[in-house]
Amino acid sequence: GMMVSAFARGYQVLSEERFLKAAEAAADFVLANMVRDGLLLRTYRGLDNEQQAGVSKLPAYLDDYAEMANGLLDLYEATFDLRWLEAADDLARRMVADFWDEKNAGFFYTSAAHKNLLVRTKPFYDGAVPSGNSTATLVLLRLSKLLDNAGYYQKAEAVLTSMRDMMSAQPRAYLNLLCAADFYLHPTREIAIAG
Repeated sequence: GMMVSAFARGYQVLSEERFLKAAEAAADFVLANMVRDGLLLRTYRGLDNEQQAGVSKLPAYLDDYAEMANGLLDLYEATFDLRWLEAADDLARRMVADFWDEKNAGFFYTSAAHKNLLVRTKPFYDGAVPSGNSTATLVLLRLSKLLDNAGYYQKAEAVLTSMRDMMSAQPRAYLNLLCAADFYLHPTREIAIAG
């Protein structure tokens, strides 16, 4: 998802057709080979035998859903092809259904499809790779504006509200979440996404 996003944004800035083709090819591959019954899968392994298709397996984590949806939104903004927006919405709906914490707002890292877990963590820290929660929040805000979806907006707002004190106390630990907060406060302004 992050690669799709990088190539789509690179195309928007540099107008290099090869960047757009790379983004579309990667997105098409994931949607065709790594989504089964509406569930995103985490791994893909091609087989040596050219007669058989590769194998996708393992349920995806929050980060996988959030980053892929974000990449699809960037691809939509680069092309205005509705299939990317629809695919991003499909992933976001599944992400909310499978990862959302109804009691305390935010997203768990794992879904109910992940077996034998002692606890379900809910990471927010943005390190070298943005957290799934910060990217998911930004995705919901973007989709709420593009699709006029109040439910997405309310969930994103709940995450930002729940993390307000932490972001104020340690802003460097939540750089991508701060980008989501900036989009929440100024939805018509261009923002640079951390990461």
